[in-house]
Amino acid sequence: MVYLRVTIGGRCKLIKTSVEINRPSDFNAKCKGENWIRAGVANSKTLNSQLSDILAKAKVTYKELDKEGEVTTGNLAKEMNTEIVSPSFMDFARERAQMIYDMITVVGVTGVSIVAL
Repeated sequence: MVYLRVTIGGRCKLIKTSVEINRPSDFNAKCKGENWIRAGVANSKTLNSQLSDILAKAKVTYKELDKEGEVTTGNLAKEMNTEIVSPSFMDFARERAQMIYDMITVVGVTGVSIVAL
């Protein structure tokens, strides 16, 4: 199972993703770019794309909660688990995440990462 690890203010929360791998060695935590799942794994490109989308959504959600002054690991996890994600939302999230990434120096979001357990 692959989790999204969120650390805000020293508090850590793991959010379950839909991505599953057979062995922990299939996961590359020190990857370059967004290639967390090793190339030898079946459907690695699809799985990495899914993880990239999840990470982008987490960053957008973080920024929205930060604007409202309600950014906590619990609130982020709650928003990540309760939102209905449709393909059109994912297109929006990708565009929005890229725009935010291009415009803003990432502060605090460095605590959001992909991990495998």
